[in-house]
Amino acid sequence: MRNNGTLVAGVVVFVTSVAGVVTLELAGRDPGQVLTLAGPVVAALLVSGHVSNVTDRQNEQISRIEKQTNGVLDDRIKTQTLAALAEAGVVTPDGPPHAAPRLDQAMGEPRA
Repeated sequence: MRNNGTLVAGVVVFVTSVAGVVTLELAGRDPGQVLTLAGPVVAALLVSGHVSNVTDRQNEQISRIEKQTNGVLDDRIKTQTLAALAEAGVVTPDGPPHAAPRLDQAMGEPRA
């Protein structure tokens, strides 16, 4: 888990709550107020930690997908297209001596 702080806080509040309930029971007092306060706090901390971990995993997956699509596919398509055109003799990697156009001209890029 990446969000260890929230998990640790949840465990600390839970253990403290259990200790408080046991102490109050041994003293003969009503532990209802401790449970009323601690139950939602523990639940919120544990749910928050889980949601944070799920969000982190989703962000990693989105980042991985974005890296695979933005630019990478364009470069792969361009490289394979140029290789196929060069193999077919339509373009040459360096331009002349052949009569075929240069690669940057064939792809429509401005000439430097």
